[in-house]
Parts: sequence; C-alpha cells; structure tokens
Amino acid sequence: MNIYDFCLEEIFKESKTLIDSFILNFKSSEKILRLSNDEFVQFLSEKRVKEDVIKEILEKKEEFNKEKKELIEEYYHHISQIKEIIGADIISFSDKEYPVQLKKIREIPLNLYVKGNLNFDYSKSIAIVGTRNVSAHAKDKVSEIAKELANKGFCIISGLARGVDGQAQSSVVAINKKTIAVLPFLSNRIYPSEHNQLARDILSNGGALVSENLFLNKQEYSPLLFTRRNRLISGLSKVVLIVEGSYKSGSLSQYYHAKRQGKIILTLKPIKDVEGAYLPKKIIKEGGIAIETASDIINIFNTKT
Repeated sequence: MNIYDFCLEEIFKESKTLIDSFILNFKSSEKILRLSNDEFVQFLSEKRVKEDVIKEILEKKEEFNKEKKELIEEYYHHISQIKEIIGADIISFSDKEYPVQLKKIREIPLNLYVKGNLNFDYSKSIAIVGTRNVSAHAKDKVSEIAKELANKGFCIISGLARGVDGQAQSSVVAINKKTIAVLPFLSNRIYPSEHNQLARDILSNGGALVSENLFLNKQEYSPLLFTRRNRLISGLSKVVLIVEGSYKSGSLSQYYHAKRQGKIILTLKPIKDVEGAYLPKKIIKEGGIAIETASDIINIFNTKT
C-alpha cells in the first residue's frame, strides 16, 4: 500500500493514459508528486496536453500537497473500510508484491484490490477466455484443457464471466487447483450472481479475485469496466487462449488487448457453422495458433515462450 500511488491515481482519474508517460519518465509516484509545478507544466506541455486539463491536474496536485496529512488519514480510513466491508487488500505499484508484468501494459493500474493470494508463476500462466455463448463442443474442450493444465502446475487466469470463463475456472476449482479471477470491479457482491459459489471456491483453493476498481457501496457501473479489465487478464498472462466469439463478441476486446501486448495468442480449432467460429478464424488468419489439446499448449510454452 502506498499513499503516493493512491493519490496519483486519484489525481489522474480522468486522464489515466498520462500515468504511463509519467511513470516511464520518473519511475515512482512519489517522485512525480514531488515535481514542482513548473516541471509538471513543462512535462505535460511536451505531451501536448490541453491547457484546461493541465490546470485541472495542477489544482488536484496542489490540493494533495496542502492537505497531505488529512489525505493520508483518509487513505488509511479507506483501507480499513476496504478490509472491513469487502475483505480485500490493496497492492500498489510501488509494492514488491505488485505483478511486474502489469507494469508493461497501457494504462497501468496504480492500485489493485485483491481478495486471496495473487502470487503465481508467470512463466506458467495462461488466460482462458472467450464467448458467453459457448458451443457444447468448446465447453467440453475448455474443461478438459483447463483441468489438464492446472494438474501440470499452470495457473489459469480468467474473468469469472458466464460461458468460457466460468467453465474454465469451475473446472480448475473442481480439482482443487489455483485460478485467478480478474473482475471489472470488487464489491460486496459478485457479478454475475450465479458465480458467488465459484468465487468462494477460487479463494478456498488458494486463488484470488482482483480488480483495479472497488465499490464500497451499491453503485451503477459502466459496461466499459468489463472491456477495460481485459487488458489486465492478458497483461497478467504469459499466453492467451481465446475460445470462440461472434463478430459482436466482447472477446474481440480481449483479442486486441492481447495483440497490443505482444502475447502469444491461441484459439481452439474452429468448428464449421458455429456462430462463435468467427473470432477463431480471424485469430488464425492474423497469425494466432490453433490448438486442440492441452498437450498442444504445453508444447507452445516449451518452444515459443
């Protein structure tokens, strides 16, 4: 937990892409918040940030400097509330526990809210994600692949969503293995509600629920949170397996995030005349790898990672 990471994220809440530029140049939130106003303005001007945005950011920075003591007290009160209401911890960018691989993605989340144990072997991590409207054939394959990989020491990362995600993660906890669920938000309820027990099973098997967003109270959430969390799923994973998806599927977002991050992207060999075959065909056409078994995936890890 780091007060500077927490406050910097609050200051740039509406301009998160700027955090990447600052972190790349100054390495830590504390150094950034200790910059003089002139240094701040110079850096933001070089990034061609609009004057009204610069003014707004400077006002928030000044507020932090003037009310640092009160903000620190508020921060620690917030932490105690998170533990009491949600049962979650905060892992900040500056903490040694922060996943190194997330420091390489776009729009770096400075704070992660975590229930459970986020530690896992990145060299043996794979995201298994895909459509909510999964075919019976793909559903069986997902279960088979997830179980075999988990039994061989791989950590399965997914989004606890309906369809492929839920199938992969429920298959892993069924054999008492670890899986990481990346959520659009953490709160005192699980979305979707039918995965309440699955979330509990993930925690009881040594896994984790993690998000960059936290709602302490009942709150309306934006659908954008669901697509934005996809960059974290692929960011945490060494390899990404995307299972089915129509041309309107939310899995397209996952595919584009994985491509931008330079991940090895896999997909199930598509079945003819299944609506979800659209995305696998696209992935293969654009250089992704079609697989059929867990052995295919293990071979890819051994030869391409």
